[in-house]
Amino acid sequence: MRIFPCAAVALFVMSQPLLAQEAATGAAAMPAKEPAGLSISLNALDTTDNGCKLTFLVENDLSETIDSLQAEVALFDTDGIVDRLTMLDFLSLPAGKMRVRQFELPGAGCDALGGLLLNDIKVCDGAGVDCMAALETGSKAGIPFDG
Repeated sequence: MRIFPCAAVALFVMSQPLLAQEAATGAAAMPAKEPAGLSISLNALDTTDNGCKLTFLVENDLSETIDSLQAEVALFDTDGIVDRLTMLDFLSLPAGKMRVRQFELPGAGCDALGGLLLNDIKVCDGAGVDCMAALETGSKAGIPFDG
């Protein structure tokens, strides 16, 4: 009768490496987390004496710092006609950080703006970063900002 309990203990001990191996294999088979992205949101519009001040909230949730980000933005009037193209320099964007950037557009007040389009990323200096692929745009300012 002693052999039977010993055999059960031996079977249990021998099965432990197999169970641990299955658990490790199962963990490795789980899909990787989606990489975080880059978000540029038009946060506010303020009419000034010189024109219109645009305030953007930029979030770099990538694992790499972006040393320089410059975007070509199309400005539309309230009739949906392109008023002009302009370059916006968002400067350095540290990895995992949020930044506020402001730009003064000379000329008409903000009420003349009907929307913005991020037409292209002209400069994206970051190790292995594809800014356009990672980019998400949005607006909380009452006019659209698309990308």
